[in-house]
Amino acid sequence: MPRKQLQGLLLNFKLFKMNRSILIRNFGLVMILTFSYSCRTGAHIVLDNSAEIFAPTEYQTIEVFCKESTLKKQIIIGEVVVNIDAASNSKLAIKYLKKEAAALGAHAITNLRLEYDYGIWAIAISASGTAVRYKSP
Repeated sequence: MPRKQLQGLLLNFKLFKMNRSILIRNFGLVMILTFSYSCRTGAHIVLDNSAEIFAPTEYQTIEVFCKESTLKKQIIIGEVVVNIDAASNSKLAIKYLKKEAAALGAHAITNLRLEYDYGIWAIAISASGTAVRYKSP
C-alpha cells in the first residue's frame, strides 16, 4: 500500500475518532441540559383572612384530602401549587405540594387537584390544593 494512501487512511481514522469524541461530549451536554431543565416549580399563596403567621410544619405529617374539608375544624391559610416533570409519578408531585404547605404551617391539604400535560419529552403534572390548619379545641 502506498505511503500516501496509508497516511490518508490514518488521517480519516483520526478525524473519525475526533468527531466521535465531539459527538459523545455534545450528547452528554444535551443530556445534562435536558435533565437540568426537567425540574419543578412550586408556590404558595397566603390568604389575608388570618393575621396570624404560623410556624412551618413537617411535610411528612401533612394529610391530603380530595374533598374540600376534613372532619376536624380548620382554617384556610393559603393555596399551594406545584408543577413538576414527574414522568406520571403523582406521588412525587404530592410530596413537593406537601413541602409548600409545610412552609405555610399547614396541617393538611384539602381539595387536591392533579392535572397531567403530555409533551414531547416528558409528562408534566400540576398539583394544587388548599392549605389548612386545624383549630385547637
